[in-house]
Amino acid sequence: MKSVNLFLLACMICASCAQQGNFRGKMSEFTESDATKEVTPRVVKIDSLHSRTFVVVDSLAIFYETLTRSHSFQVFNINNGKEVGRYCPIGHGNGEYMALSPISAIENHGGLKTLLYAPNESKRMVWDITESIKQNTTVMSDIRDFSAKEGSSSSSISFMCGIGKDSVIVKLPATPIPNSEGIIPARYQIRKLSTNEVLSEIQLFENLENLDKIEGGVIMPGSFYSSFFSLKPDKSKFVETMMYLPQINIVDISTGKAHGYKLQNYPENTLEEKDFGKIMGYYVAAQSTDSNIFALFCGTTLPNASDGFDILHVYDWDGNMINKVKLKNPVHSIWLDSKNSLLYGLNANENDLYCYKVSDLVAEKE
Repeated sequence: MKSVNLFLLACMICASCAQQGNFRGKMSEFTESDATKEVTPRVVKIDSLHSRTFVVVDSLAIFYETLTRSHSFQVFNINNGKEVGRYCPIGHGNGEYMALSPISAIENHGGLKTLLYAPNESKRMVWDITESIKQNTTVMSDIRDFSAKEGSSSSSISFMCGIGKDSVIVKLPATPIPNSEGIIPARYQIRKLSTNEVLSEIQLFENLENLDKIEGGVIMPGSFYSSFFSLKPDKSKFVETMMYLPQINIVDISTGKAHGYKLQNYPENTLEEKDFGKIMGYYVAAQSTDSNIFALFCGTTLPNASDGFDILHVYDWDGNMINKVKLKNPVHSIWLDSKNSLLYGLNANENDLYCYKVSDLVAEKE
């Protein structure tokens, strides 16, 4: 298992903070819900070491990046905890890619399939998970060039997620402003899958400028607005939960309009802060159903968060916090299996998964 210290190191590298005035959408503030549910999970045994980033769909748990770095994905059967296989070989050879994007969604159309992106080769492809398991080899289809595009001020794509038959949403990482001491924050684009044509762009925060006047801070400006993404299953909206702001942003994909919802009574991080021990962590993962958003919450300084996070904030898609959930076992990442309405959690220090019924996580409305 990867040491949890790598997580803290990544947080130091990717730390982000923000000021409310830089948000481009409508902003609302609210107090944290007092309603708290305590839940006990079912433990799902996994019979091998694996990485932290994972997805679960029905009887399969798919972990991103095998620890041997030989393949991008390692698949397990959660009914018996046994490894099914390793897929998507890493390398420069035929059918190999140096890196693939993490899985953002899995569709079931005549078998389990997912859209992937290879940033080094600037290609997108469909990984047929079902056929790969049947044939015991990686089965890819619809492999096409898909660059970050000239003039986009970005050299890569962070992730890609299908939102229609011929449309995808991609995230471009933060990039320097040419000939300026500034940063363009990470932003989203809606593109045609077949032609890579940019249909629209959504930038939620204003550019960061005059960064040469800030010296010695532990937060890197390029990761100023680090966040976690979850697409509403009906694909009409997405939520962005902020790592270093006590804030979530809900975006209507068709209009590009965004609404931020900020927790009151929590301190904000600053780029000037020189002590990493004072950097607050907020949302560290997000999953959703058509009714609710489940956001894993830190709410403390990062050095105190190495053991995992045991609080979920449950929202509806209008930005209302319904309740909090106190998890019996702290976790570092979560995934929602929509087919079976189960939320899984993983602690980076352990092999096993924790499984919760979604219905047990949401408080009944009074």
